[in-house]
This record gives sequence, C-alpha cells and structure tokens, in this order.
Amino acid sequence: MIYGLIAGVFWGFNPVVIKKYGEGLDTVTVNGVRAFYAFLLTLIIMFATASAYEADSTGLLIIFLSALFGPFFGDIFYVKAIRGIGGGNAITIGYMYVFVAEFISILFLGEALDIHILIGTLVAVFGIGLIYRGYGSISSRREYLSAFLTAVFWGLSTIFSRLATLHGDPLLLTVVRNLCVFILASSIRGPRVVRESFSRTGFIIGFLAGGLSFGLGMALFIKALSMGGVQVSTLSTLIAPVVGRILSIIVNGEKPGLNGIVGTLAVVLGLSIGFLKTIF
Repeated sequence: MIYGLIAGVFWGFNPVVIKKYGEGLDTVTVNGVRAFYAFLLTLIIMFATASAYEADSTGLLIIFLSALFGPFFGDIFYVKAIRGIGGGNAITIGYMYVFVAEFISILFLGEALDIHILIGTLVAVFGIGLIYRGYGSISSRREYLSAFLTAVFWGLSTIFSRLATLHGDPLLLTVVRNLCVFILASSIRGPRVVRESFSRTGFIIGFLAGGLSFGLGMALFIKALSMGGVQVSTLSTLIAPVVGRILSIIVNGEKPGLNGIVGTLAVVLGLSIGFLKTIF
C-alpha cells in the first residue's frame, strides 16, 4: 500500500501539468513525450542498480497489452477529458478504474474479497463522487464519456500489469511498457514526438507527467501489484484525486466548495480503513 500511495501522489501531478502545459499538443504526442522521459528515467535506474532483471516472452507480451490499454488508449482519453471538463473532474472520474480493476480481479484472478478493502474502497469512491459533484458541471457528454473510458482502460491495464508480474521483474516490465508507448505514439505522429520531447514545454510535461508518473510511479505500482495484488494496490492510489485537486487549487486557483472538502476527507478515511488490512 505504501508503494501504491507514493505512485498515487506522483499521478496526482498529471492533470495540472497536462492542463497547464499541454494545450498546444495533440493527445498522442503528449503521451509519447511522457513515455519518452519515463523510458529514459527507468532505464537509467535499471542500469544504475546493476541488478539482474528478467522477463519471459509471455510477460513481455502481457506488459505490451498493459501499455496499449493503459498509457496509450487510456491516457489519450484522459488528456481529452482534462481539456474538456478540467483536470479535477477528469482525474476524479478516471479513478473509478479502481472498481473496474477490483471487479475483474475478484472474478477472474481469484483474489478474495477483503472487508477492509471493500469498505475502504466504497468510502473513498464516495468521497471522489462528492469531490466531483462539488466542482463545476459537465460541459460535454463526449468528454464525460472520455473520462469513463479512461477508467475502463486503466482498469484493464491494471489487470494486465498484475498478470505480467508473474512473468518478470516489475522495473524491467516498466521500462518495456514505457518503450512500447513511445513506439506506438511515434508510429502515429512520427518525428514530432521526439522533436517535442526536447522542447521546453515537452521537458516539463515529460519529466513531471512522464518520468515521475509513467516512470517512477508506474514502477512502484507494478511492484505493489506483484506484492499485494490488485485490491490493495489500487485502493492506495486513490490519493491521486486529492493531490490533483490540491494542486489545481494552488496552480490554477480553483476554489472547492463544501462537497470538495468533505469528499477529500472521505477519501482519506477510506485510505485509512484500507490500511487496517496491513496492520491486522
């Protein structure tokens, strides 16, 4: 849960950074730039640690599917949602991925339903709902749908990431995952992805919303999946909407109402309930 919590904090940076610095770039290029910096950072870490990292062909295939569904398709819809309904709303709805991932893990991966995780998730998601209700209104059904598709694709990606950990080291899998996203984006947008990666704006987006989130954050999350399973790992990442909301207030001057404040407290309470599993 600690690994997942740190990952969630890193992921909370994304909507603010993308909203502030990514307006001039198309969604595929944004995610390609993010993947470029994430790949470089995780590759450096892998070589610096000088450990033996292994993954079989099955693990590499599954992590490609994780990359395809999550940081490629999922984050394309995520960027669209951020631009259409705002970063706070997009991350709030997108984090319904927890329900998708937990539902699939119980049905198909054989994970037992833990009462602490169940109650903690329900309370936290209830808090996310309050945060969402307390922040503006939906301006477009298309962007609203994009946010929900983000949740679906992220949930599927989480399951593939969990399955991949059965066939390889989490850090190596993260490096390959980032490389896959970069190659996919470059195959569509060509040299623009590389060109934008070396621009000032590209560096800011790439390092903050790529190196820290796709890179370190995802490496920690995949490690969490390998150790604790889907339910424990996804619950702790629910801190991301709280971080995203706070940064939106600081950076973008957003002013949350009563629902936003109560919702934030509910998310923290849900996380605390979930942590009881690791204590008792």
